[in-house]
Amino acid sequence: MRRDGSLTLTLTLTLAVILTLTLAVILTLTLTVILALTLTLTRCAEMGVGSAFTISMIMAVWNLVLVVVILALIAHRALQQSNAPTLRCAGGKEPKLTLDAGKQYHTFLSHVWSTGQDQCAVIKRSIQHLLPSVSVFLDVDDLEEIGKLESYIDASASVLIFLSKGYFASRNCIREAKQTVAKGIPIILVHEADPAKGGLTLEQSKARSP
Repeated sequence: MRRDGSLTLTLTLTLAVILTLTLAVILTLTLTVILALTLTLTRCAEMGVGSAFTISMIMAVWNLVLVVVILALIAHRALQQSNAPTLRCAGGKEPKLTLDAGKQYHTFLSHVWSTGQDQCAVIKRSIQHLLPSVSVFLDVDDLEEIGKLESYIDASASVLIFLSKGYFASRNCIREAKQTVAKGIPIILVHEADPAKGGLTLEQSKARSP
């Protein structure tokens, strides 16, 4: 399944606005009913207001302020997303990404969870910012059945192997790598060299490879 970054952002913002407004209306109506049932004119006078309606209006204004603030934050986030750098062709248009028949993903992110999950999540987000229409397979987002790993590899136009500590000790990573080689799928190698982030040297990787 392809993911359009702009469409996803639009749907997210729309849902956020609808939910915010709905919650504000529900809260205002609830407070109005509660205040109308519980506050007497005497108690309202003690609070310095004329009626429960006045208090409910104050609450409504407060909720409106909250809605405005939330919408402003959402708009700010949307502006940041819209200003994110994207790859463009010479004519200024986004490149049209294609997939061969039988392919569902432009690339498959092969990694070991313990030392590569966070980095691969960042890689996927970065690629999607540059190419909003790209389809990237990441297990936490796309994996439905672990037994179909080979099928996911077959459905990918390329495989990005994130080489970090423990990759060659993972049975599933070995399955992905073997299937990639067996099907002659292009490989993109990303090497984590920082030991603090689960990295290791290429020599160590070669020594641990099957």
